[in-house]
Amino acid sequence: MIVLSGDYDVSGLPPLATTKTLTVHGSDPMDKPRIVSSNSEPTLLLGDGSSSYNLDLTAQSGKAALELGADVNVSGVIARSNGTTALHIANGQIRDTAAFAAGSDGGAIYLEGNGGNSTISNVTAISDKPESSGIFLRTYGTSSVEMRNTIARGLRGDLGLEGYAPGGMSLNVDYSNIRVDTTLEFGGSTTLTAGPHNQDGNTVVPLFADLAGYDVHQLAGSPTIDAGLADPSIGTDDFDGEARVQGAAPDIGADEYPPPVPGSSPAPISTPVSGGGKRRRGTLYVAGAAPVRRGKALLHVHCVGRGSCGGAIRLIYRRVSKRHAHGKTRRVHIQYSLGRKPFQIEAGKRGAVRVPLNRRGLRMLRHARNHHLKVWLFGGGAKNRSIELRLAHRRAEAKRASAQKHH
Repeated sequence: MIVLSGDYDVSGLPPLATTKTLTVHGSDPMDKPRIVSSNSEPTLLLGDGSSSYNLDLTAQSGKAALELGADVNVSGVIARSNGTTALHIANGQIRDTAAFAAGSDGGAIYLEGNGGNSTISNVTAISDKPESSGIFLRTYGTSSVEMRNTIARGLRGDLGLEGYAPGGMSLNVDYSNIRVDTTLEFGGSTTLTAGPHNQDGNTVVPLFADLAGYDVHQLAGSPTIDAGLADPSIGTDDFDGEARVQGAAPDIGADEYPPPVPGSSPAPISTPVSGGGKRRRGTLYVAGAAPVRRGKALLHVHCVGRGSCGGAIRLIYRRVSKRHAHGKTRRVHIQYSLGRKPFQIEAGKRGAVRVPLNRRGLRMLRHARNHHLKVWLFGGGAKNRSIELRLAHRRAEAKRASAQKHH
């Protein structure tokens, strides 16, 4: 089943649930369908042997955003829940996925079954309420889990293990950013093997764009960049649909940090501050949505820190395409520059930067679904890496212009 890009609120509709084996995925990994539910069932429920990828799922009633049975595959999924668990499976493979839970006494990712083997790779799992774990593993049989390139955070413990059968729960984790000393173990039949290449999350802290807002894109300088393992279990794309390996090694977590576009980051523009005549540069925050009116994208910005923010902001559209030639298929990374605007703003100030879109940018936005287009920011010291351009409704613009004319 293919789900087209767009926004879907399925609250009040029959549940999206089946016990059968089914593959459900989005049509575009860079523009995932966003499905929201406040029903008393999981947002999406699938049976044993199912697969789910390239989806953005939110549960608002305390249930899981995505729940699957045994021997399943999950890839390229963003799962959010205001309950104890965002992603729940019996066993299988989870990779290139981000999960966020806002309830107590659970795990953002929860594996619970009667046995079987599982792999977890390039996952970011965050649960920030009391008694919670980033990833919780429970078995009533004999289960083995291999975990690589993963970031897990829970307020009570990053990892939780629970085993009741003689074989119990066995976890082997390496090349991950976790706090091993916070691991919770229950049931008397658990084994945790922590490899030598893990980053101690107590002292090695990932740099995220906005963790409180569940934006786990990495910032430049994050210790998780190029710190993972090119294990056979990893995928070819990150959770945004970008190439998984873009540096010396894969990154740890769901996101893969893209190298800067050559020539896209001009020299910083700073102003002197008191104290030794040093020059400092502020950090620029850009609102996540930018309306486009009269061919210009209106970016609301806020410069934080000391000194000033400045340079030139570039809007870049990026996607991955598959091309077939001579009996072979290869992945081609395509990017277009849609607009550029120099600017400067003093620290502590808010303002607006109007970026004129070129012909390609305007054409792509007009043909985008719902006239919304995700683009990437480069240059200017911007903290967040992507925003959504939204074409202002022409009727609304006409009414506004008419009102102003007759006022």
